[in-house]
Amino acid sequence: TQSAGNAIVIGNSAAFGTGTLALNSSSGSLKAGVDLTGGNKILNAITLGADATLSNSGAFGMEFGGNVDLGGAVRTINSSVSAGTTFDGAISNDGGGGLTIVTTNSSVVTLNGTSSYTGKTTIAGTGQVRVASIGNTGVNGNLGAGPIVEIGSTNKSGTLAYTGAGESTDRTVNLGGTTGGATIDVTGATGALTFVSDFTASGLGIKTLTLKGGNNDTISGKIVDSAGGRDRSG
Repeated sequence: TQSAGNAIVIGNSAAFGTGTLALNSSSGSLKAGVDLTGGNKILNAITLGADATLSNSGAFGMEFGGNVDLGGAVRTINSSVSAGTTFDGAISNDGGGGLTIVTTNSSVVTLNGTSSYTGKTTIAGTGQVRVASIGNTGVNGNLGAGPIVEIGSTNKSGTLAYTGAGESTDRTVNLGGTTGGATIDVTGATGALTFVSDFTASGLGIKTLTLKGGNNDTISGKIVDSAGGRDRSG
């Protein structure tokens, strides 16, 4: 169990035994003292009793193989791990409040699990959130089952990176930043990505939507101008 203010440096993937790792303090953090990826990843299930902070570990990445329980509330995962953070398990139990992932140090947070949290996914920061599947509203997937993927927050931009084989999704992309823009990066994908719903823009202010890469990807809905309420065809 992590308590208030503790910075835990992990020197071994088996450091927490076989029990559930409880992270209960938003002022504490986890940091890798060795590379914790692949065959050396942390296998424990995780319960978040507060927001979680994963600190920069230099050349050492962090990978979590167990499921993540958000404790029945909206949670934020902060990652400054420049070598990347990966969650292989399912993320669940947000109480409908959703999950926010904030990156610094160009950290890449990869979500591999079939997650069932039902609130929106918010992505912000200098890195990116990477998924192989976006899926449809109400269907468990890398981004949970919620209807909204929000990219950007206040003055922070955000990047969603899609690496899948191509798909169509009815999830709504919301530009949540005021001045922070949104990037959808499909350079790692092997097939076309199609958004069938309108894009929305809850954050008031001038911002940029960037589509990076491409396999004949499509936004078939409208892109809403938050400043004047105008619609632009995607």
